[in-house]
Amino acid sequence: MPRRLREATGGIVYHVLNRTVGTMTLFEKEDDYAAFERVLEETYERTEMRLLSYCVMPNHWHRVRKVKAPCASCQALYTIS
Repeated sequence: MPRRLREATGGIVYHVLNRTVGTMTLFEKEDDYAAFERVLEETYERTEMRLLSYCVMPNHWHRVRKVKAPCASCQALYTIS
């Protein structure tokens, strides 16, 4: 059964993280980090969300973001997960 879409309430700050399975490496070289940062920048330029901070490590990443306006299916929620 598919998961229900989550509603992102405007004005709320969220801490988001994504980890690999076990201790697998997600980012192996500098180009991997640069590619992730490009996708991150492109995504936040197109959405009603503000990226407050982020931290990228070899096997996971963290983001702190603020939703600017209420939206039922903000693309950024699903573009970078």
